[in-house]
Amino acid sequence: MFMLVFGLICYLLYAQASNAVALLKIFGGGLVIVFVWLRAKKPGIPIVLIVAAQLVAVFGLPILTRNEVLADAPPDAISSAATEALVYGLMVSMGWSWGINRPDPKRHESLNFRMIEGQDSSRVVRLSFILLTASIAYEALFSAGMLDRLFQFLPTGVSSVTSMASKALSLGGGLLGGFTVSSRAMSVSQRTLFWGLFWIQFALLISGYLISSATGLMSATCLGSLIGSRRPPIKLMVILGLVCAFFNLTKFEMREAYWDPDTNSTNQSLKDLPDRYMEWATRSYTALVSPEQHRREQEKKGQILYDRVNNLSILMFVEQAVQRESYPLLGGQTYSLIPKLLIPRLFWPDKPRAHAGQELLNVHFGRQTLEQTMRTYIAWGLLAEAYGNFGPIWGAAILGVALGFLLGRVEAWSRVFALKSLQSFLILSFAVQIGTSFEMVASVFVTSTFQLLVAVAAASYLLVDRRTVVTSGPGAGASNDSEDFNNQEHGIPDDSSSTDSSPPKKT
Repeated sequence: MFMLVFGLICYLLYAQASNAVALLKIFGGGLVIVFVWLRAKKPGIPIVLIVAAQLVAVFGLPILTRNEVLADAPPDAISSAATEALVYGLMVSMGWSWGINRPDPKRHESLNFRMIEGQDSSRVVRLSFILLTASIAYEALFSAGMLDRLFQFLPTGVSSVTSMASKALSLGGGLLGGFTVSSRAMSVSQRTLFWGLFWIQFALLISGYLISSATGLMSATCLGSLIGSRRPPIKLMVILGLVCAFFNLTKFEMREAYWDPDTNSTNQSLKDLPDRYMEWATRSYTALVSPEQHRREQEKKGQILYDRVNNLSILMFVEQAVQRESYPLLGGQTYSLIPKLLIPRLFWPDKPRAHAGQELLNVHFGRQTLEQTMRTYIAWGLLAEAYGNFGPIWGAAILGVALGFLLGRVEAWSRVFALKSLQSFLILSFAVQIGTSFEMVASVFVTSTFQLLVAVAAASYLLVDRRTVVTSGPGAGASNDSEDFNNQEHGIPDDSSSTDSSPPKKT
């Protein structure tokens, strides 16, 4: 394995001789995370490996693909940005090692999904349809503007609460539907109905041209499929990945064309959706088959899609601003916004926008004007944000240690819970958020993750039974549930291997 990786790195360095040192730093930052994880005695769900893959992808791919954005960049600027990536990888590894090394509890409460505990499958199937249909009805009414008049007579922030409730229904329906489909508890007609409801809900969720809006539905359905089939739903994950990647090609263009900053919406009705999706698909197809033509068209409009998602170029931009143009550091200002943004708008109608941290970075470093941020945002990423706040090396070090420690704690927590528990569902939902965080700043990541986890917990809490689980061995150690999960090819752990000190209690 290591020889294969070594050979691949040697080839890449040979192919990219001018930036060989930079590539080596970036790959080194990712590989050290992988190495530390493999050396760990008791790792949990491998969330930190997502960070490693993300680090190599968002900083290494622009160099490997000889992206035009980097064509005129001096090698020392690329190498300097790669140094930040290396420091970040090293610090993530260090923080993760501190977080993962803690004893497992001898006794813990596990909230196991009742659908695994022998419930009638037909009831679960019906419930999944009801939850998905209710969520679709809300999203359709909201898209049609039929709820606007109602919200005018309600306190500010009620719409946020109802939106979260709809998200909870969607997650519950996806979880139960994915489980019953993969465990073959549905008939052919029921499976057809479920996937029809799934794709309708998916289309409604991303109709605002934000692919991340469907993250909860996708992760819940994949987890349900994983639990039901006792194996990763590779086919489903590939299909979802391809669909998201296709529409992601031109989501910024569609948002630029149709997003109204005054109403904070796309101002489109249900009857507009077919035409909008046809236009979206046509734009993405053009970008896919004629990338050069698509890029020239975007240059004429003054918007380059890759500028928004190229983490390496953004990191180089902020380095240039701080070191050569003497822009002052923000000193943690974007992070100080997080506590305010966690307050529900129901209790603080005039709280800052969710993207306030991104807005602050773009305006402060001259990447956008305040007026431009009202329509769309240029992505930054966690590492570039840390650099803009704390400067070279320190930004990467502080972010790396903090994020690594958090991931270590979460992975240590995951060791003691069976896959069929609500706690594991929350951890996997968090892992999905980590995977999509490369475009985010900390305030967006924290608030969106908080909202997602609250929605997941709300959707699932009435579907679980509480169990007190005692580990089988003396002292600290992973529960047998978790060990069985690791030893059964990612299957469902068997509760017979653990000792329940109390009978199941419905929550």
